[in-house]
Formats: sequence, C-alpha cells, structure tokens
Amino acid sequence: MFLSKHKPSFKDGSTFDTDIRLIDFGLSKRYDTHRSFGSLNKLNSFVGTTTYMAPELVTVKYGIVEEDKETPGYTHSCDLWSLGILAYALLSGRPPFYGKDDEELFDRIRNCDEFGVQFPQSDWNGVSDEAKDFIRKLLVKDERKRPSALELRSHPWIKHALKNDRVTQKVGFFKKMFGGKKK
Repeated sequence: MFLSKHKPSFKDGSTFDTDIRLIDFGLSKRYDTHRSFGSLNKLNSFVGTTTYMAPELVTVKYGIVEEDKETPGYTHSCDLWSLGILAYALLSGRPPFYGKDDEELFDRIRNCDEFGVQFPQSDWNGVSDEAKDFIRKLLVKDERKRPSALELRSHPWIKHALKNDRVTQKVGFFKKMFGGKKK
C-alpha cells in the first residue's frame, strides 16, 4: 500500500515521492529463524495469494514430495521468494509468473528454473542490472539457494539504494522502516 493518498510520480529524475508499506499479515506465523536452517520445523498449510507463492508452497498444495527434500513443507524462505515477486511487480508493473488459471500459474512457478526469470525490454528498459540480479537471486526454485534477509542487506542494489536515500541519511533506516527512535 502507498502511505500517502496522492499519486506517486518520478518528476525530473527525483526519487519515488511516497512510502510503501507491506500489509496483509493476517495468516502470518511467528517462525524461529535463530536455529540452523536444517533443524527448522517446516510449515505445511496452504495459505497466501497465489501470485506470490513459492515453489515449495505450491508443492504443499499438490502434495508433491520432492526427491531431494527430506521433509515436505516450507520455511521462512518462501517469504524471500515473495519479496522477489513483489520487487519484480513494483519495478515492471506485472508479475513474473502468470497463467490462465491457478494450475497453469503453479506449473510455471514449479518450473521456474527451467525457463528462468524473464525481463522483457518493454517493461525493464531503464531498470538497473543490480535490481534484476536482486530478483534473480530470490526467484530460484531451491529454497536453500536463496539468500537470507541478512545477506540481502549486503546486495549492491540495496546498499546503493540506502546510500542514496535522503530520508535514510536524515533519520536512519530503522526509524524510517519501523518508526522507532534512532539509536
């Protein structure tokens, strides 16, 4: 959601002139990520908006047991997939995977590595290679190959954005994101 009610714009090369907030955490669950990845209990309920679902979540829906996985289900890394979908949609105006129905959409998501993430010139003209790399790193089928949220903070696209964000420099990244006092 946009924080302000006015229409966002890019005027004269300026930065995006409104804040964006992520919403709809009604089905979220607290997940202990402080343990090692292999010891985390996997979740197995099928919830969420279909366009943003990671391949491992789609396999839960169809009851597919993948050969290279010891336990069916999914972990918090499906949220990193969703972040990649969200970044793609915000930068291009459309999702990277689509279909005429959920079955076709889920087939494309499950086979994402076979086709790769496409960046059509008509939608991606003017978008940096760093942004595309950020998205490519998140939209991989094997959840173990996706970077962690902490690793993403070091991605060149994020570091560049933080360095050039006037608001971040004035009030601090965490105050901007969470509204707390700057430490």
